Amino acid sequence: MLFAAFLVVTLSGCKSDSNSVELVESEVESQVENEIQNEFKDPADTRFRKGSFSSYDPETLEFIGGFIPEATSFMFCGEVNGKNRYGSFSGFKKFAALYSPPLDADSEPDIDVTYEGNHQFKSISKDCP
Repeated sequence: MLFAAFLVVTLSGCKSDSNSVELVESEVESQVENEIQNEFKDPADTRFRKGSFSSYDPETLEFIGGFIPEATSFMFCGEVNGKNRYGSFSGFKKFAALYSPPLDADSEPDIDVTYEGNHQFKSISKDCP
């Protein structure tokens, strides 16, 4: 819950402090990765690569590459590899995750993940950098 309050405050006002922006970016990335890991049989053995951010710019009404403090949501894209039910790695698979920050200190962020091969992936991944 403290993170939610920190995220809201940071997103609403800390434009000049690049360390705050980096902290928020790493926290968002960590939360998305945790959400994805929980979908695998062995979350601790999940591997990620090629992660990148896009931010929804409320002025242009589209996603742009990188992290911007004024963003109302973020797209985190990359590849993930996890173990299958036989205990072996299944190979890297592309993913796109839409992250919407919590609305207040008492709520959780909304994280929607889709994977390559899913019917939604093509339309959502167009916003990946």
